[in-house]
Amino acid sequence: MTLTLNLSVSKKSKNLTKMIRIFSLRGCHLIAMFSKTDIAKQFRKWVLDILDREVGQPVAKNHKSERTPLHDAHTMLVAKTKHLNSSEAWKIINQRFGTNSIDEIPYEAIPVAVEYVHHLIALYSSAGKQGGLFDQDTYELIRKFTESVLSQNFMMQDVWQALMLINKKDMMYYSKYVIDSNAMARKVSMELDFKTKKGEPLIDGYCQTINFVGGTKFTGVNPKWFNAPAW
Repeated sequence: MTLTLNLSVSKKSKNLTKMIRIFSLRGCHLIAMFSKTDIAKQFRKWVLDILDREVGQPVAKNHKSERTPLHDAHTMLVAKTKHLNSSEAWKIINQRFGTNSIDEIPYEAIPVAVEYVHHLIALYSSAGKQGGLFDQDTYELIRKFTESVLSQNFMMQDVWQALMLINKKDMMYYSKYVIDSNAMARKVSMELDFKTKKGEPLIDGYCQTINFVGGTKFTGVNPKWFNAPAW
């Protein structure tokens, strides 16, 4: 970047040799980098600021002791979920904060990370109660369908009784489908834990009361309609 020349300088009768350093355009910045003037100092600061922005600041890593709450939350997350192992859980957390390792999460962001993991725990727990396969909309759709099956079957009890008087054979034939659909609805309601806002199960344990989420209640139901023993 520089070129050093030895030049002969003639001054009166004396011959003098002087060294001159010539900087190329590419290396002229070195003058400011090595100079001790105030302007050179400002130039060096300007250059270093640009380098910091281009290269990026080194990532300050947190200490293991600072991550204890996050580790505890991570352990709980893995314990609460059936289909998420430890490494997969860490991967989800790192993706959320754009890090390659949890020790790169800034110290001030650790409480946020802990809150995020607890949100995941609640999310996965809710999904577990809903069968683990459905989002909230699908869960509600299945609940409404189950309630519709039960409502239809029990709102038509007078029809079944009339059919029993008219044609007992046909009634016995059709009742099989009613009982099967009721039993299936009961099984679905138990698997997906369908309850009213008051915490009442859709079908009580004795199969004698049906509690709809809208507040409607059927009481005095014969358990045999659920293929269950009478109590």
